[in-house]
Amino acid sequence: MKKTLSLFLALLFCFLCCACAVQRPTTLAGELMLPEDGVLSAETLSALQTERKAVTLRGETDGLTYTWTLFGGEIDEPRDCNFALRSIRADKKRIELAFASGAGFGFSPVLTVFLPHRLNADVAAVCRAPGDEESFVCAASVTTTKNGGAVSFPVADPTGVYVITPEPRVPVTAEPDLPDEPDEPTAAATTAPTAAHTVPPATGEPAAPTKPSATAKPPATTAPTTAGPAAPTEAVSTTAAAAATVTTTTAAEAPRCTFSIECGTIFQHLEDLEPGKLDALPPDGVILPAQTVTFTQGESVFDVLKRLCREKGIPMEASYVPLYQSAYVEGIHNLYEFDCGSGSGWMYRVNGDYPNFGCSRYALKNGDTVEFRYTCDLGADIGGRNDFSAE
Repeated sequence: MKKTLSLFLALLFCFLCCACAVQRPTTLAGELMLPEDGVLSAETLSALQTERKAVTLRGETDGLTYTWTLFGGEIDEPRDCNFALRSIRADKKRIELAFASGAGFGFSPVLTVFLPHRLNADVAAVCRAPGDEESFVCAASVTTTKNGGAVSFPVADPTGVYVITPEPRVPVTAEPDLPDEPDEPTAAATTAPTAAHTVPPATGEPAAPTKPSATAKPPATTAPTTAGPAAPTEAVSTTAAAAATVTTTTAAEAPRCTFSIECGTIFQHLEDLEPGKLDALPPDGVILPAQTVTFTQGESVFDVLKRLCREKGIPMEASYVPLYQSAYVEGIHNLYEFDCGSGSGWMYRVNGDYPNFGCSRYALKNGDTVEFRYTCDLGADIGGRNDFSAE
C-alpha cells in the first residue's frame, strides 16, 4: 500500500512539474520587463487580446530606457514579436533608433524613449534613416522635464533605422490669441471671403481667465487618489504642439477627433466647492462644447488638449509625474484637483472608456472621441473606475 501511494505521489509530482513548465500566464501585470531576446510570445499577446488589457514593456539599450505600450484591443492576429531596440544614439538635436525586429507587429504599439537631457521642443519628426528609404513617418510627442525628457510615437513598421528630429519650441501663454491689426483694406480684400477656422467656434466661450490659485496642487495619477502623499513633479509648460511643421498631408487628409471639456458634476457637490471658485463654473457646466479638430499622426491626447486650450483662451496647467512617466492635468479653467472635495480632479475618457494611464501616453487615432471630465468622487460620479493605482 505504501509503495502504491509513493508511486502515485511521484507521478502526481511529475505531472505538476510538467504542467507548470508549459503553462502560460493569463493574468498580466500593468508593466512587464522585456525578455532578454526581446520577443513577446504569441500566447502572451493572445492573452492581452482576449482580456483587452493594456500593458507596458520596459527595456534598456545603450544605457537608455524605453517602453512599449500595447493595447490588447488593437491586436488582430497574435504572433511572436520582437520588441527589442538594437541601438539608441541620442543627443539634443537627433535621436537614432535601430530595431531588432525584421517583421511588422500587425498592430501599432506606442514606443517611448526616455532621454537624460531636455528637448526644447513640443513635437518631433520621425523619419526613416538615410539609405533606408528616408521619408516622413509620423510626429512624435515630446515630454520635457527639468532633468530629462521623452519622445513617444506609434510604430507600425518596426524594421530598419528611424531618425527623430525635435522641432523648435513655440512659447505660449495661457491668454487667448489676439487677432493681428488689420491692414488697410484693398478692393480685393473687401470682396474676398475671410479665412475661417477649420474648427467651429465654441458657443458660450468662458469668461476671461482669472489668475490661477496660488495654492500648490499636489500631483496625482490620471485621476486623484487619497492614498498618501503624491510623487514630486516637475512643471511642464503649456505649449502648442507644432505638428503642422512635420506633416506632409493636407488639412483634408489629416486625421480628426472630437474633443470636449465639462465639469457638470460639480453642481451636485456645490457644498464642497472651494470659496471663490464659483466664478470658474460655467452655467451649464460645459467649458468646451464637443467639436471636431484635426491632428497629426503620433500626437497624444495631451498634445491636442494643450493646443485647444491655447486657441480657446482656456487656462490649463499640467505637471510631469516621473513615477508614471506621463503628464498630469492639474487644472483646467481654474478648476483644480481637490477644489471640490478630496476625491475631485480631472479625468479623460476616449470612446467611452477611461484609460488607466496618463493622457500624454495615449496616441490619438482617427475618429477618437475625447472627453475631459471633472470628477468629485474619484470617478464614481462620471462612470469612471477607482483602480487608479495601475497607472
